[in-house]
Amino acid sequence: MLASACQKVQEDKIPPVIVLLGNNPDTVLAGCPYIEPGVDTTDDKTGVGLIIKGEVNADSAGTYFLEYIAFDSDSNFAYEYRKVVVEKYVEDMFIGSFNASDTLVNIPKVITKYEVSVSKLGTNLFRMSNFNNYGNSFEVLFQPDTSSGAFELSYNKADTIIQGQGNVSCRATGFRILYTVDLPDDKFETHETTYEK
Repeated sequence: MLASACQKVQEDKIPPVIVLLGNNPDTVLAGCPYIEPGVDTTDDKTGVGLIIKGEVNADSAGTYFLEYIAFDSDSNFAYEYRKVVVEKYVEDMFIGSFNASDTLVNIPKVITKYEVSVSKLGTNLFRMSNFNNYGNSFEVLFQPDTSSGAFELSYNKADTIIQGQGNVSCRATGFRILYTVDLPDDKFETHETTYEK
């Protein structure tokens, strides 16, 4: 007499897990490319497939939604959603207190962190205090382009000459300036500084 044994296969009813990387909601400045921050997916038993539905038109201001669908080989599904806001440049992006991270380009290991304050003087005209960590009494003026937020920086006073270019960050959370400072004896420093709220 033959003995046979049946083993019951347990059905997998646990869906995968989706973890959105990056910000949610996310923000990008109109005209900048939207870069998908990505996701992490896991499942308790099998591998995970992933579908992303939706599209962000980074050239057109508005609110967009992306849907993330993860599935396993047992047809269990999980869903997550990301809101993406494409913003037009507005003057308020330059106003307030910012944390500066200043890198000396010709000496890349030197990074200085400090705070600056930016106030509005008139229509699209701004004043930054503590520029280059020179103290609150050291101020520079700049006037961004009204459509893109890009600007030129020029300062020439008391033997200090600063020339540079700046723009709003694509994440619309601050701005950056690439500039040079003329020093005595025909020397100069090149700085790349980001300013984040």
